Amino acid sequence: TNLGVLPVLTATVDVAICAGDSSLVAGAFQSGGGAYFDTLTSANGCDSVVTTNLSVLSVLTSTVDVAICDGDSFFVGGAFQNIAGAYFDTLASANGCDSIVTTNLSVLSVLSSTVDVAICDGDSFFVGGAFQNAAGFYFDTLTSANGCDSVVTTNLSVLPVVTSTVDV
Repeated sequence: TNLGVLPVLTATVDVAICAGDSSLVAGAFQSGGGAYFDTLTSANGCDSVVTTNLSVLSVLTSTVDVAICDGDSFFVGGAFQNIAGAYFDTLASANGCDSIVTTNLSVLSVLSSTVDVAICDGDSFFVGGAFQNAAGFYFDTLTSANGCDSVVTTNLSVLPVVTSTVDV
């Protein structure tokens, strides 16, 4: 009798999946990391053991706070946005898994105020970028503390010179 011992074939496979995904190993879909074993029949009729080392790659997340001025827009969530809120972008990270960026968009208001100024006829007042001596509304756009526009409206009135005649 010649007895031949056939070898058990073994193989090790390293598999990486993204968090939330699964891979078919050990007869079922697995989503947790670890070592899984499959016993199969090889070509020589003996067992063949495949060890699968399953690793789960994390989904990367980050949060960004962005402030824009009223009237401006910011490209986020696949389009230009001008309304405050939370927007989400899903990108591919370096490990091939999802990278989710949450953008908290806030819209800063444009500040405005109105100032009433009265001058005497013949005087002038610096407003609207120049010295003015005619009554009317003048607008100055400045940068406010939040970095947005601040519009000052000046209502300039010119007071007449009062004259009187006295007969003595």
